[in-house]
This record gives sequence, structure tokens and C-alpha cells, in this order.
Amino acid sequence: MKKDIFEKRIDKSMGDLDIDSSEIIKKNKKNKALKICLPIVILGLATCVTLAIVLPLTLNKDDIKPITNNVIRYSKAKDKVSISKKSYEIYNSFYTSFTGYVFKDNCESSITYSPFDCFVNLALIAYSSSDATQEELLTLFGTNNINDVTVAVNELTYALGTPTYDSAKVESGAYSTNAIFLNPDEVTLSEDEESKKVITMVNNDYHASIFKSAPTTGNLYQWLLKSVPDEYRPLPSVKIPNGESLSLAVASSYFIKKYFNEEKKSTELENYKSKSHYLDYFIDSSSSKVDYLTLGSTSSKYCEGKNFTGYKSKGDGEDLGFSFYTSNNSDSYYESICEISKNDYKVSDKDVYVYTDVPYFNISNSLDLIPSLKNAGMKNIFDENNAGMLSKLIGEDNIYLTFMKQFSIFRFDYNGFYQASVTVSAGDKGTEPTDELHVSLDKPFIYVNSNSVN
Repeated sequence: MKKDIFEKRIDKSMGDLDIDSSEIIKKNKKNKALKICLPIVILGLATCVTLAIVLPLTLNKDDIKPITNNVIRYSKAKDKVSISKKSYEIYNSFYTSFTGYVFKDNCESSITYSPFDCFVNLALIAYSSSDATQEELLTLFGTNNINDVTVAVNELTYALGTPTYDSAKVESGAYSTNAIFLNPDEVTLSEDEESKKVITMVNNDYHASIFKSAPTTGNLYQWLLKSVPDEYRPLPSVKIPNGESLSLAVASSYFIKKYFNEEKKSTELENYKSKSHYLDYFIDSSSSKVDYLTLGSTSSKYCEGKNFTGYKSKGDGEDLGFSFYTSNNSDSYYESICEISKNDYKVSDKDVYVYTDVPYFNISNSLDLIPSLKNAGMKNIFDENNAGMLSKLIGEDNIYLTFMKQFSIFRFDYNGFYQASVTVSAGDKGTEPTDELHVSLDKPFIYVNSNSVN
């Protein structure tokens, strides 16, 4: 079988991995890497795990060995998963409160975001950090008990591994993995009893691998390439600051897909190749011909908010559900997201079978989550001398959060849905306090002008 452009890319040397995947996608696609005005797209089971705003544009090296290694993949779950009411409440508290901060300054272009991936990343940090930082982060989860958050992570990680149904001939699945990178030149694992307990819990309940390796872009890609199976490719384009300045990093990834059966895929591929199967897509007063496909016979409920209307698929607690919402005007995307994330809208009582014409879209972006955390009131995690980021693992209190980004891609075409996110939170050591000096040049002195050459 001929490899596609994404498989070719990941087979290259690590030196090539900083290439922007969105540019590769644009060059590879014969259609126009379209970003659409139509939907706000939601993927999830009983709650949202991925959402995106799809807005109009033009039509146009080191080998790393884990100390612990747990990868969670539930693509063929046989039994229904029980999620406690408390776990739902904790996740939904985070989702409804934090999503608004993420989208507040990020609605000017197409955007995709995985609240679930961000949830797991921050939960892992909260569990492993100092009591003061943990207590502050727990306010994002609407609880004061870290053990409740741990249970929620475990239950939701398992439940969101959507099963494959042979009878429905639908290929769907989810894949989750987490990692902690510790720069061996900066920090080491603590050997006290508390640290050993935290390592065990992080390994078993947060499904995290721990690496004695500096957090660098290359090492992150090495981890992704080794831990993410072929069927969950392509990978988001990830880039972090120079590892020499980072003491540690927490990386989490969440991949989810729902591919069509072979008959549906074959039909849509032929429609795509024919170049005669187009949707009249309207932007302002003009229209364009765009590639699309029809999602049919989906049991849904009509939804109406102050700023949007749409249809929400029911989902049966096991299979992947999706919803599309259309904002009433181009100025209400943020307001629409807030309404949707807070369930602040009316839902009809009657089920209807909806046939939806959906344009192809392809989104690739990175989101800086530091402003969102600050707007949410987080302060301690940024305190250079008292943050205690991952202090229960390393026994040091002076690591503080300096970098947090989520890198994502979201594609919809004749194959189906595919969304992938990687969230990276990195920390550095605070500066040691120094004595203050006051120097007065009150007598003849020598002045030297120096220039540094890098």
C-alpha cells in the first residue's frame, strides 16, 4: 500500500520534524485546504471532549527510555463503562469554566481545542505539585479533593476509548497517553516515601510514562512516534522552547477518530475525485463551490440558544457523537461557545433524523493556555519561588510554570473525522534571591563596551 504524506513525514529523520504539518497538508491536498464558516463542531460521548470553530478563510535525537510506561488504548471496549456522577461533575465544572477563557481571545480564525486533553494535563500537575498549587488548581475542577479528580481522570480516560462496532461497520476509536520529562541536569526524582507513592499513582491512575530526558521538541516527537500507533496518525505539529532552559515538562495526548465504512468511504472518494460533487457555500453575498459529504440518518435533537441554532446527536453512551451549531452572525462565535459549553440553550423534546451536508475542513493550530490560566485566577503556579510544580515527584519547590500550549489538528473529509491534540506544560527553576548592591561611580572609572557574538 502506498504511504501517504503523513507516514512519509514521520519516517524521516528527527531533524525534519519541525516542518509545519499544516503546510504539508496544504501541498498534498488537491482541494483547497478549506476552512468553513458553517459549523461549530463538537465531538464527544456524554460530554464534550473536542470542539472547534470553523471559520471562513479563502478557498484557496536522543534515545529516550521511560522509567515507567503506561499507554491507554481502549478501541475495542466490550462492556459499558460506568462513570460516577461525581466524575461527570468534576469534568463538566472544568469544561464549562475554562473553555470560555480559552476561546475569549481565539475566535478570529479557525480553531480546534480538546478540553479533555487539557483537563488530564492540569490534573496530573495538580496531583504532583505542592499543596498550595494543588489547592489553587482544584478550583478549576470544582472540588477540594484531589482523589476525586484522580478517579474522574481514570473513569473518563477509559470511557472515552470508543469501541469498534463490527455490525455497524464503523471504525472508531480513541487513544490517550501521558508523559513527564525530567531534565537530568536540572532535577531528579525524590526517593522519599511520598515521592514513591506519587510515582505509583501517576503511573497507574494518570497512565503517565516518566522519562529522564530533557524536554525538547525532538524528545517529544520521539515519544509520540514510539507511543502512538499508525492508525492514529498524523501527529500535530509540536514545538516547545529550547530544552536547555526547561527543568521539566508534562505532556499529554488525546487522539480520536470515527472513520466511515468501506462502502461509504468508496462512494465519497468517488464523489471527491469526480470534481462534480459540490456544495454551494455562501460567504457574505457571494458563493463558492466546495467539497462536501452528507451525514445521514442521525438521531438528533434541535438546539437553540441566544446566538446559535444547531443539531445535537444523541449518542448512546458508547459510540462517538457529533454536533454542528451555526452562529447567528460572525460576531457571536465566542458567545455561542460560552452558551454551548455551559449548556445554556433549549433542546427540543422530539428526536429527528437529520441529514447534514458538511463541507470538508482541515484545521491545524496551537493555543497558548498561559493567558487562560491567569484569567481563570491561577497565580501560585507562576510564582518563581513557591509554585512547587511537580514538587511531590522531585522534592524541589522552586519549579514554576513557564510554558503551556496545546497543539491540535482536526480533519473532516471522505475518510471521516480525525482529531488529535498534544498539550505540553513546561517548568523552569526560579531565580535564587541575591543581595542588592548600590554602586556609585563617584571617582574616575574604566568603561568597556562589549559585544557578544553568538
